[in-house]
Amino acid sequence: MGATTFFTNGVLTLDAEQQHDLAKRGVTVEAEPVIAVSGDQATVALADGRAMDLAGLFVATEVAPAGPLAEQLGCKLEQTPMGTVIVTDDIKATSIPGVFACGDMAQAANITLAMADGTMAAMGAHRALLFGLPEGG
Repeated sequence: MGATTFFTNGVLTLDAEQQHDLAKRGVTVEAEPVIAVSGDQATVALADGRAMDLAGLFVATEVAPAGPLAEQLGCKLEQTPMGTVIVTDDIKATSIPGVFACGDMAQAANITLAMADGTMAAMGAHRALLFGLPEGG
């Protein structure tokens, strides 16, 4: 297994325990902001002029609503490290009765989880149509 580097991009500060846990696992923490990623095997250019060649790269993107609909409906929103999401329950119901949300907008920031999230939202909506909304919802 090769070396692992965690790029905080200058926006995440790890506490001493987090740094210790990562160091125990052989993870190097790089706080310098990333200014570019290029190449077939991911070369990361840092703000201080250094460049790092990587065998692979995982990127955590930030999600944001594509439009104002959730806010206009009055859905409860939450700010997370991954961006602004709509708060949902176990069946993907929002804070507004009869409104369901899934995928990136409901905390599932990858395609596999988004697909499963969509299935849960569809089941919740179907259940609400057949049996009505739960008490208080």
